[in-house]
Amino acid sequence: MGRGAKTKIDDYNLSKLSNEAENFKEDVQNIINFGKYSSQVVSTAPTWKARNGEFVFFASGTTKRVYFYNLSAWDFIEYDAGTVGGITTVVKSADQTYGGSAIITELTFAMGASETWTSEFHVWHETNGTNAAGSVFSINGPGGSSVRALYLAAESAGKVIATDVVSALATDSSTFFTKVNDAEQILKISISIATSTSAGSLTFSAARGDASNTGVVKNGSYLVARKVL
Repeated sequence: MGRGAKTKIDDYNLSKLSNEAENFKEDVQNIINFGKYSSQVVSTAPTWKARNGEFVFFASGTTKRVYFYNLSAWDFIEYDAGTVGGITTVVKSADQTYGGSAIITELTFAMGASETWTSEFHVWHETNGTNAAGSVFSINGPGGSSVRALYLAAESAGKVIATDVVSALATDSSTFFTKVNDAEQILKISISIATSTSAGSLTFSAARGDASNTGVVKNGSYLVARKVL
């Protein structure tokens, strides 16, 4: 390999130099050969004009990103809550029983202002009690967002399929899951949402038609979200 193609520093013998110079040589060698150096961490997104190839780490609350300057513009990869390369995955870790309206915890993800996301929810569900009042579901997000959600529900007895399309935030779907004591129900939701000038989180809510008869969103329900723009 020619000298100009080297990517690492050789271990030169600099014993004739002072200890301070030898320590400096070891520091430079560690940095270049082994990547042992630190980059700055910021809490607000970088907006300054940088040189192509510059990068910084971003941490704000639970959101973590790596910003990099490429083709004269900042871009980022988010890796909070299972996010890698703009894809967020979240799995529900425990059953959640609801009667009246409730936000379903864990099944949520954060969005910035002026962003477009798509998401798929896979919800394992069961009903309890004796009243077949059914359940309704809704999607909410930052004010001013435009949303479109396609619901597909299947109940175990007879594998009944029901669908609905909702195109407004915090708007109830059709009534699903009217069978009682049914432990094998599946709800799939395909969502497209574009935020406006506000950042925030997409949330998922459920409500039983008769609060004394409960529904359960089961452990193992999950979502996959992708940042499109």
